[in-house]
Amino acid sequence: MTPLRKVAANLHLPRKGTPSGGLSYLIVGLGNPGPRYARNRHNVGFQSLDHLAAACGIDLNKTRFKALFGEGQIAGQRVMLAKPLTFMNDSGQAVGALS
Repeated sequence: MTPLRKVAANLHLPRKGTPSGGLSYLIVGLGNPGPRYARNRHNVGFQSLDHLAAACGIDLNKTRFKALFGEGQIAGQRVMLAKPLTFMNDSGQAVGALS
């Protein structure tokens, strides 16, 4: 089992009810878009989210609300993983729209 899969399997954060749409969690990886910033240390949020998505079999294949996102399950909880397509300083636009 990969380290990220172990982390995902141990998500036990209690929630009372779920937001509309039945999602339990919105997990956002922050970074700056574009190839210029792809390997930048400030994009560790994007890189971590990519690894988590791969470990959990969640495809980041939808684009809406200024974000690239995918939905799936982690530890039996319905989740959305998202990477804002805005620069970090404007990521609240995408996160607000997705939440």
